Amino acid sequence: MRYRRLVSLEEYLLVSQDKSQVGQHVRQEDGTWKFTSAERLEAASVVTVLGVTLSLAEVCDKITFDKITFEGNVSVMDTAGAENA
Repeated sequence: MRYRRLVSLEEYLLVSQDKSQVGQHVRQEDGTWKFTSAERLEAASVVTVLGVTLSLAEVCDKITFDKITFEGNVSVMDTAGAENA
């Protein structure tokens, strides 16, 4: 992950394409990275460098998740993040 070595990079979000989930990585003062994950739609991530707060519901707005197969079991993910067998 060479991009983490960029001195100017302070924070980034990774948004799942398969389910309602976002991972937030924030560089700490000592240079380490703090990771937090949100999976509930009411959860919010504060993007400090931009000065904004994004809810997972806003990030996943207008996304319809398709069927996902996990080790032979089929699950359907809905936009509320709940699995229905």
